Amino acid sequence: MPLVKRASEEVANPECRQVAGRALKILKQIEDAVQQRFMPERTFIDSSLTKSANLDDSIAQEFIVDLAVNLILARDFTQESWTTIVSFGEVKSVKKSTD
Repeated sequence: MPLVKRASEEVANPECRQVAGRALKILKQIEDAVQQRFMPERTFIDSSLTKSANLDDSIAQEFIVDLAVNLILARDFTQESWTTIVSFGEVKSVKKSTD
């Protein structure tokens, strides 16, 4: 989407800028619709992860939630995929040192 936005602002051809602007508007509408549709799932996954995983790293937690939401969108409910996400959270989350 950044390239479409850039094209809508910087391309010399006015007709091209107009087409890029319309495309950007449509992409933003799609992004908003997807965010609204999957916000309940994201909130549920995030709260469940907060209760069970004890992650000190909010960036890692957000990444794991994104992975989980994407698996749901892809309708991938295989044990292997979900185990990979869980193990990623356990192995890759690093507790902040108190030095």
